Amino acid sequence: MLTSTYPNADIYSSCLNADIYSSCLNADIYSSCLNADIYSSCLNADIYSSCQNADIHSSCQNADIHSSCQNADITSSCQNADIHSSCQNADITSSCQNADIHSSCQNADINSSCQNADITSSCQNADITSSCQNADITSSCQNADITSSCQNADIHSACRMLTSTQPVEC
Repeated sequence: MLTSTYPNADIYSSCLNADIYSSCLNADIYSSCLNADIYSSCLNADIYSSCQNADIHSSCQNADIHSSCQNADITSSCQNADIHSSCQNADITSSCQNADIHSSCQNADINSSCQNADITSSCQNADITSSCQNADITSSCQNADITSSCQNADIHSACRMLTSTQPVEC
C-alpha cells in the first residue's frame, strides 16, 4: 500500500510547460499548468488540469478527471469514473467501475478497486482502501486508516487517530 506522506509526490514530471499525450476518441483535454504530464488513452474522456507538478494518467472509458492540486499523482484505469482531486501531495489510484472518488486532503493515499463505490475523503494523512461493492465510505479525520472489504456498507468517520476495519458482510 502506498503512503503519500512525502513532498512532491509527482516523480514523473520534471519539465516546464505541459506534455500532453492524447490517443483517444472524443476527448477534451484542458491543461493550464506548470510541470504537468497528462496521458490520455481513453474513450469519451474529459480531463481538466490546472495544477502544478501534476501527473495524471487516464486509460478509461467515460471518465471525468478534474485536478486542481499541487504535487498530485492521479491514476485512473476504470469505467464511468469521476475523480475529483483538490489536494496536496495526493496519491489517488482508481481501478473500478462506476466509482466516485472525491479527495480534498493532504498526504492522502486513496486506493479503490470496487464497483458502485462512493468514497469521500477530506482529511490529513489518511489511508483509505476500499475493495467492495455498493460502499459509501466517508472520512473527515486525521491520521485515519479505514479499510472496507464488504458489500452494502456505509462507513462514516469523523475522528482522529482512527483505525476501523469492516469485515465481509458488515
